[in-house]
Amino acid sequence: MSAQDDFTRVFIWILGLLVLFTIVVALVARSIGTDENSGPMSDKDIDRRTMPYGNVKVAGDKGGG
Repeated sequence: MSAQDDFTRVFIWILGLLVLFTIVVALVARSIGTDENSGPMSDKDIDRRTMPYGNVKVAGDKGGG
């Protein structure tokens, strides 16, 4: 076997292991972050934090707002 064949074989093994590692990390990260409505960034908390502080009243406006 030539040095080129050895390099190619090792390169393919390392590349395969890196791809496998990436898939495992992605699956672990996905399983950790499955609950969308927990923690400080839940939809309810975001709505509460971005709610307006007051209302604007316009003279002659018949809306009760």
